[in-house]
Amino acid sequence: MDLNEIQRLLRNGQYEVSFHAQQERLEEDLDLIQIETAIIEHGELLEEYPDDPRGESCLVLGFVGSRPLPCGPGMGDNEG
Repeated sequence: MDLNEIQRLLRNGQYEVSFHAQQERLEEDLDLIQIETAIIEHGELLEEYPDDPRGESCLVLGFVGSRPLPCGPGMGDNEG
């Protein structure tokens, strides 16, 4: 996956949030703008998982203030 493409999709609102990601976001008391900003402005691609059975994905590290925020954007289905 390409970090620039992930950032472009986020800027354009062309993404969906999985049920699992929603749960994590609420538990961490984060809003979507914080997550978008963490990836768009501070994102670093750490690992790629091209063969993930749920669809291609990766691990991106961003920051909300000084707080690290690992994210797992993927190109798979949105079933959780």
